[in-house]
Amino acid sequence: MLYVSALLLFGACYGEELSAPTLPPPSESSKPPALVITHDISKTFRHVPPPDETLLREWAAFVAERGGIIAFGLIGNPDSTGALIRQSFHALPEPGPQRTYLDRIRYRQLRDSLQRENDLATGDFVERCIELLRRHRDHQHTHVNGRFRDVSTFFSEPGMDVYQPFYFTATDGWQDVQHPLLTDTVIRPNLLLTRIKVLTCGWKNPTGNPEWIALESPQALTRTLQSFTFQ
Repeated sequence: MLYVSALLLFGACYGEELSAPTLPPPSESSKPPALVITHDISKTFRHVPPPDETLLREWAAFVAERGGIIAFGLIGNPDSTGALIRQSFHALPEPGPQRTYLDRIRYRQLRDSLQRENDLATGDFVERCIELLRRHRDHQHTHVNGRFRDVSTFFSEPGMDVYQPFYFTATDGWQDVQHPLLTDTVIRPNLLLTRIKVLTCGWKNPTGNPEWIALESPQALTRTLQSFTFQ
C-alpha cells in the first residue's frame, strides 16, 4: 500500500489524477517480511560472535528489498539490553503499464527516490545495531523469556498483520536470571505467538518447539528466508 500512495502523490505533483488500482487481499505468501533478530551476549554464548556490519546490512537489505520491517535486540541481563531497534522500509513499485515516455520517467524517478530512502534507512539501522553491540557484551544473565515477550508484543502491534512474521534468535536457550529483583530459570517457548515462524542458531535447551527451524549459522538466515516464497 505504501507504493500505491506514493504513486498517487507523485502523479498529483504533475497535475494529474491517478486512480488507485483495486488490489485483492494479500495472501500470506505475498506479504512482506517482518523480521526480528536477537543475539545472546551472555558469557555462556560468547563462543558465537555477534553479527558484524556486513551481516546486518545483508539482513536489512533483504527486508528492504521487499518493503518489510526489521528489528534487532540483545539477550542478556534483564534490565540493560534495552528496546528492540527497528526500521521499516518502502515497498518499491512494480513497473505496471507505462503507456508514454512520461510514465516511464515518473516511475523511474519514484522508484529511485524510494530506493535512496531505503538505502539511507539501512545504513542508519546498521549503525544503531553496531553501537548497541559495542556497548554490551559478556552479560552475567540470560533473559531469553524477556525477549520472547518483547517479540510477541512487537508482532501484536497494530498494522503488523500485513507482514509475514519471522523471528531469528542466536542463543543456547538457557534461561538464567538470578537477579535481586527477578529469579527466572525456566525457559517458556509458549511466550512466542504461534503464528511467528521461528528460526534458531545454537539452541541447546531440550525445551523448545519441534516446529522451530535450526540453522547451522547466522550466515544461513538470508538464504533460508529466501525459501519462504520470497523471490
